[in-house]
Amino acid sequence: MLNAIWLWLANALPMLPACNRMRRFCLRMSGMHIGEASKLWSPLMVRPTTAARHIHVGEHCFINSEVRFACPFATVTLGKGVFVGPRVSFETVNHSLICENNGVRPVTSSGICVDAYTLVAGVPAKSIRVLEHSEHD
Repeated sequence: MLNAIWLWLANALPMLPACNRMRRFCLRMSGMHIGEASKLWSPLMVRPTTAARHIHVGEHCFINSEVRFACPFATVTLGKGVFVGPRVSFETVNHSLICENNGVRPVTSSGICVDAYTLVAGVPAKSIRVLEHSEHD
């Protein structure tokens, strides 16, 4: 129950640079593991609210608004310097999802791994194409 209150408080804070430190504090109190200098914009959806303890955000990450984490039994790990666009959903029940420093590597029960700079979409996740150098800079 307390983790839901901390999540609500983090989402209620205004989108001001001065509030980034307080938002990180509230999200940490909800159970999330968040590295230093990471910015997480509101609203951030965590379903169920007890899943916050399964979310690990590295240092210097940026998570845009309306990002959803639905990971009741699995871990979502964002490595150092990962940027997440608006309205991205991390939906996983029984397998971990790891976004490493230079790319995404979904670790599924079938052992699928995705290389860095690869566009991934769909349910289940599939590689769409490798991004050209000019597309990921």
